[in-house]
Amino acid sequence: MNTFLVNWDPQVSGCSLTYFEHSFPNLEFGDIEWLLDSAAGIRSGDNFIIMKTGRGSRGVVMRGFFLCDPDAGKDGEPFTVSVRPVFMIHPEHPKGLLSGEAISSKLPWSGWAEGAAVNKVPEDIVRDFAPIWDRYLSRFSPSDYDDVLLGRRNRPVAGIDEAVSLASEALFDRRDAAGRPLILASLSAGLTGKTEEEMIRGFLAETAKDPDWNAGALRERGFSEEVINCLRHPYPDQDTFL
Repeated sequence: MNTFLVNWDPQVSGCSLTYFEHSFPNLEFGDIEWLLDSAAGIRSGDNFIIMKTGRGSRGVVMRGFFLCDPDAGKDGEPFTVSVRPVFMIHPEHPKGLLSGEAISSKLPWSGWAEGAAVNKVPEDIVRDFAPIWDRYLSRFSPSDYDDVLLGRRNRPVAGIDEAVSLASEALFDRRDAAGRPLILASLSAGLTGKTEEEMIRGFLAETAKDPDWNAGALRERGFSEEVINCLRHPYPDQDTFL
C-alpha cells in the first residue's frame, strides 16, 4: 500500500473544522467523505496522513486508509473520497499535535513542509516514520481515548475464519464457466496454503477479483496490508486482482 500526506487547512477546505469534529463518531460506525484538491495516484486501500495546516495549531490530526478510488469533481470541484480513520485528534487537544516541524527535525523530507495538497510519501520515509509515530502515541494513556478530543479504532486483524466467511458471502450462488460453485475453487485454493497468511490469500483470491471487494473494502473487513498487497500482485507475470 502507498501512503499519502494530505494537507488540510480548515479555513479554506470544503471539510471545515466543524465537519471534522462531527466525524469523530465515524471512527466506529462509518466512513467519512473527504475532499481532495488532487487525486495524486491514490487507490482504494492506500494509507493517508492528514496534516492540519493554516492558522492555529498545525500537525497530524488523522490517520487511516482510503476505502475507494477518488471520484473526480466537475468543473474544477474537489475530488471526493471515502476514508476510514483509525486515529483522530482534535487540533486543540491539550497534549498537542505531532507537527511537521517535529517530524522533519528527525526525518528530513520536503513533503512535511506545507506545500502541495497531496503528496505521496516515499517508502523509506513511511518506514522510518513508524517509530516517530509510536513515540508520539506513547504520550496518551488509555483514558485519553475516552475524551471527545481523541479517538482511535482498534479492530483485530482478520484471520482464516473471516476469510472463509467473506468468501462464502461474496461468492454465494456464483458459478464458474463450467457451472461449478466458485466457493469450491476458493476453498481449494485456501487449503493449499502452507501458512495462515497463504491460506487467507487463497480463500480470498476469487473474492478479490470482484470490483465490489476492492482493497479498501477488504481492509475495512480487517485484512492486513500484507495479504492485500499479495492479492494485488499474486504473481509477477499475472495481472493484478485489485
